[in-house]
Order: sequence, then structure tokens, then C-alpha cells
Amino acid sequence: MKGLLFFLLVFPLSLLAQKNDREIDERNFVQRLLGINNAQKWSHYDTTFIKDYSQDWTLRIFTANKFNQFAVFNKDREVDQSLLYEPTPSTNLGLGFNHNWLGVNASFNFPSSSNSHDLQTSMMDMQVNVYDVKLVGEFRLQRYQGYHVQHLGWEDWIKPTERALDVQLAYPNLTTSSFSGNLAYVFNWRKFSYRSSFIQTQRQLQSAGSWLAGATYFLSSIYNDGEGILGESSIHFPEMNFQKSLAIGAGLMGGYGYNLVIRRNFYTSLTFMLGPSYNYTNLEYLAEEPNAKEFRMGFCGVSRFSIGYNKANWFLGIHSALQWNAIFYEKTGLNSYNGSFRFVVGKRFDWKLKGRFFKIVGLD
Repeated sequence: MKGLLFFLLVFPLSLLAQKNDREIDERNFVQRLLGINNAQKWSHYDTTFIKDYSQDWTLRIFTANKFNQFAVFNKDREVDQSLLYEPTPSTNLGLGFNHNWLGVNASFNFPSSSNSHDLQTSMMDMQVNVYDVKLVGEFRLQRYQGYHVQHLGWEDWIKPTERALDVQLAYPNLTTSSFSGNLAYVFNWRKFSYRSSFIQTQRQLQSAGSWLAGATYFLSSIYNDGEGILGESSIHFPEMNFQKSLAIGAGLMGGYGYNLVIRRNFYTSLTFMLGPSYNYTNLEYLAEEPNAKEFRMGFCGVSRFSIGYNKANWFLGIHSALQWNAIFYEKTGLNSYNGSFRFVVGKRFDWKLKGRFFKIVGLD
């Protein structure tokens, strides 16, 4: 009798589960391969915390500053020296859109009217952003040639002094190439939305946060044709006066993200993740010095920040993302910074695409 009662209770529930599975499987193969057709229907997030606009066309115009910097430092605080290598600042003007699973942004270099920098940096910078319901990340392919160098003391990182800003050297042949990325899982994805802050295909209705866990990787090279990267400063940075370097690393990270909603439409979002990394480095010095190939421990981190205003049909905001990697040597260290900074204004439109093709690929 108990077995029969159990069967009568469980069998209807199993049929209901199968019905729900059939509803999920109603998507065709292309839709399942490329992404969800309706975020609210398939994701089952909490609609009291998140409002979805993925079915609308989200159009945006933005300005962007991208960067690929690195720094060498002496771990001895008594030396009080650090060198920051950064390209000439440039601003890009871009357009983009999101609809359902598809999102595209394209930007073009915006000529600067400033004549403060004689050295021009040539650059190729491509970036892919992942803002899924449960996953978030960035992947970057960057190449920069032409760097300025600033001599900084430890106190200058907090508040740069006139001495630090005035002492600049130009390295027109210094070239960096990097392929880096990070990916993290959002545990509280039912209530916490990255999309609301960074691509505006959703809106955070109530404040919420989430623990995050993920990984990062990078492959980078630094090359200065015919000379070391330090010049006369090599005495303060033993091990770092290389002509060419190759670094390959990966790490695990954990952290927390929080979206704060103020008066329904104002928002600010902050994320920070940190963890250990394991790195292989190959430093090639000038002809009279042997190369240094070794494995080194380090730290890796990712931070994201956004602040803005998000209404039902339009939005504006400031977004920034940074990936940081640090490798430690006996007496010195090498930090790398990859990221972007954007100002965005956009609007949503309730347009519909008709046709069998758009329905098959989930863009109807």
C-alpha cells in the first residue's frame, strides 16, 4: 500500500517534470547552440529583482579608452622605486546593439586634439565580452607599440607627484602583445544581474549581490628592439633589464559582486576577484647575459565597476573592467594591467523581425 501511495504521488510530478522538459526542448537546435530565445522563460530568475529586455533591440553609442600597461617594481621598500609603462592615451567612438543572444560593438579611433604627447602609439585591440545569466568574463587580444615610462615611488601610486609625472621617457620601439581572459560563475544569478549594469539588456529592480568563482589566463610578450627596457634605471631593478620577455600564466579567483539600486533607476555595480596564479616566464637579456627560464608564483585579479541610470526605454552609464596579473621574482616583480573604460548612452526599441530565418536563429 505504501508503494502504491508513493507511485500515485510521484508519477504525476514526473509527468509535470517531463512536460517542463519538453517545453525547454521546444527550442530548435540552432537556438540551443547559439543561446536562449527568451531569457525570462528559460532562465527562471526572480522577476521581483530583475526585469528582462533581451527581446528588445538595445542600441548604444559610446566612447571607450582601452589600455595595456605594465610595471616593474623593487620589492625592497627602502629603494622606493617603480616604473610604469603606458601607451599614449587614445579615445575611441563606437556604436553597438544587443538583441536576444546577439550583441555587437564596433569602435573607431577618435583623433585627439591634445599635443602633449609627441610619441604616438600604434595599437590593435580586440575584446569579446561574455555577460550570460550565469557566466561573466572578457577575452582580449592586444598589440601596442610605443610606450611612455614614468618613474614612480611607492607614494606616487596613491597620489602622483609632479616629480613622477615630469620624469618620462619614450620607447617608440617597445612592443607588447597579449592574449588574456577571465571567466567567472555567478552563484546568485536568479537575483543578481551583470547584464543590467554592463550591457543594459536587463534592469536590476532591487539591490542584490553574489559570490563569484572563476579562472583567468594570460599569454604576453614584451619586446624592445636592440636594448633593455630599463636603460639607466637597471640598477634599481635587478632581473628586469630584459630585451624580450614571454609570460604564460593561469590562476583561480574568488570574489564578490554587488548591484546597488537607488531610487529605482540609479545604480552602481562593483566586483572584485582575487586569487593565486602559476606562471612560466622566459626573460631574454642582452647578448652578454644568459636567458632566465623559470616558473614563478603570483597573484591575479579582476575588478569591474559601473554607475549610471537605467530606465525602461533608455539608459546611460560609465563602465570599467580591469584584469591584473603580478609575477614575483627574487628582488623584483612585474605587473600587467589590461582593461577598458567606457561612457555609454543607449535606447531600447520594440522592433520585430519577421521571416523563417530569423525565427530559426532566435532573432525574431
